[in-house]
Amino acid sequence: MKNTVCIFFSNTKIEKTLPIYGDLIESLPAEYEKFYFVNFYKIINKKKQIVFDHHKYEKKYNIKIICPNNITEFKEFIENRFIFAFDSLGKTLEFFKTRFLINKKNIKLLQLQNVGYFSNQNTFNAIMFEKNISKKNLFYLLKKIFIRKVVRLLVFFKIFSPIFVYFECRNDIVENCLKYERKIGKKTKIFNYLYFQNTIKINSRSYDKSLKNVHETSEDKIIFIDGNYKHSDVLCRENIDLEKIKKRYFEKLNLFLNNISGTLNKEVIVCLHPSSDLEEYKSLLKGFKLNQLNTEKNIYSAFIVIFHESSSIDTAIFLKKRIISLQTGLFGKYLLNRIKKYGEMLGLLSIDLNNSYEFDKKFIEEKTKIDEKKYNDYINSYLKADGNELGSTKIYKTLNFYFNLINKIDEK
Repeated sequence: MKNTVCIFFSNTKIEKTLPIYGDLIESLPAEYEKFYFVNFYKIINKKKQIVFDHHKYEKKYNIKIICPNNITEFKEFIENRFIFAFDSLGKTLEFFKTRFLINKKNIKLLQLQNVGYFSNQNTFNAIMFEKNISKKNLFYLLKKIFIRKVVRLLVFFKIFSPIFVYFECRNDIVENCLKYERKIGKKTKIFNYLYFQNTIKINSRSYDKSLKNVHETSEDKIIFIDGNYKHSDVLCRENIDLEKIKKRYFEKLNLFLNNISGTLNKEVIVCLHPSSDLEEYKSLLKGFKLNQLNTEKNIYSAFIVIFHESSSIDTAIFLKKRIISLQTGLFGKYLLNRIKKYGEMLGLLSIDLNNSYEFDKKFIEEKTKIDEKKYNDYINSYLKADGNELGSTKIYKTLNFYFNLINKIDEK
């Protein structure tokens, strides 16, 4: 059987998925034929007439993209293969049929978390004691917990596959998983089934990039990291009228970015979220250079990085860049809570968009000096948790070990 590494996902835009696995694509060992992307969009949505233009991505990234029209085509692909598949499929009801489909003996699911942001408190006890949470977010989180329990129950009854290997770069999450594995291993209660069978600690994507020295560093620019003002993660948690707040938000944001650009005499580059509409932002942030899908490269050239809340801030933290936490309550309590958490953890200068502010160059330079201890604590907890080994190297080393182990078992 061919040993194959895959990504299982469902999306009309593969460019949203590609950056997550860029390091793994680049470092694919020679013994693997290709790095496969398997898109279940047509199967899930029953839209066979959609034509995906994937050829340009296959050539650029040296990958192979499979878009099966039906279950038969998927089964033909997996025949005579032993597959390790990174799971980028959802866990909501619409994905249940697909999760049943991929529950095969020759497929082992993987989960990758190599971006070091702090996680939300998604346990029942944590939610019940959360003081500053909207009603919509409360019900959203309770629904997530319920679905997670259902999925794990289906895993227990072997209707769905568990995650065979969970790769994680955050120390606290790894310790919790390992602690839970040890705890459950000593019990025999019927529903104590581990969703993650093997938890492996790795270093973050930003750590890997820093070792490879992929970009030149400078302090020429002011970088604003956009989070997409209509990001689904916020909309599903908060009752907000986007059209009502859009004008206010972008007026304040334009004013702030122009102000700090003039004060520091540096160009502002707005790094758009992958899901943001470039054409719309051209009209909302006039006069600023907009860039999409190059956030990491731009951060390397930053004197100061400005953000609300974004996992892309990892790169700025690793490079010990100055950071301004830009606060706003316009998008509800959930986002504001996360903005404040980043500010507290890293000791950042926080500026509220809703308040009047006046600052000069000396003030900014003084107040944005990095807190070395807090930066290092964050790096050691969330970004560099596994010594000096590249995360991508650790992943393939682990996969090779399990490929060999499983093949030996099958031979018997």
